[in-house]
Amino acid sequence: MLFIGIRNEIRKIFNLKIYIAFGVFFSLIPLIIEFMSIFSNNLFGIKINDAALSSHSLMMKYILPFFAIILCIKIFNSDYKKDRIICTLLRPISKGRIYMSKVIAITVFSFFIISINVFFSILINMITEGLEANYIAKGIIALILSIGPIFVIVLLGSIITQIIKSRILNFIAFYLVLIIMSLIGIYFPIAYAGTINALLVFFKLFIGKINWIMIFNSGLILIGYIFLFTGIGGYIFSNKKY
Repeated sequence: MLFIGIRNEIRKIFNLKIYIAFGVFFSLIPLIIEFMSIFSNNLFGIKINDAALSSHSLMMKYILPFFAIILCIKIFNSDYKKDRIICTLLRPISKGRIYMSKVIAITVFSFFIISINVFFSILINMITEGLEANYIAKGIIALILSIGPIFVIVLLGSIITQIIKSRILNFIAFYLVLIIMSLIGIYFPIAYAGTINALLVFFKLFIGKINWIMIFNSGLILIGYIFLFTGIGGYIFSNKKY
């Protein structure tokens, strides 16, 4: 039943053509920067060998959060306003599974958008520099390791959109959390690894010199966020009055 719920939610997202268009457009923005880095003699301080990671970092840190909160508003907030959620709750499936099907569907779609960026990044490198196994490996590693952070950012968005009804306030609250965590990381560097902002570039820990202790600690923090946000989001969804 969970799989059916996920499939239905993904189908609902893919029916929103405007969101697909926006998602593809945003996924191509980092590639424009990558092209600029290649043809401007590193004017922007981005080396060709690091362009894949720079492009992916930009997607994860700035574009993904924006896209995720938009989808959360559409899937959670809009359903409440249009009373679509009542029909959803009439299905023979627990509220917890309905909630998870929505979160996983948004995560899958966000991962799809990130994948477009990585694919074109690798393609551009193949055209300009030829086939480089190291470059492709970096792109694939970054893509795989983005699943966990995407899930966390979607969970955060789902919590906020369930608590706050106003779309504008959804954006403000969502980015306020990220800004506060960013400030914590700046003024208290020792706490940076525990912020969501750090987890968005979790993949960097696996590139270059690997520090297994940092990876272990960041992995535990990532899992902790997943359990915490899943519990909070699921509790709110299950006890919300419709």
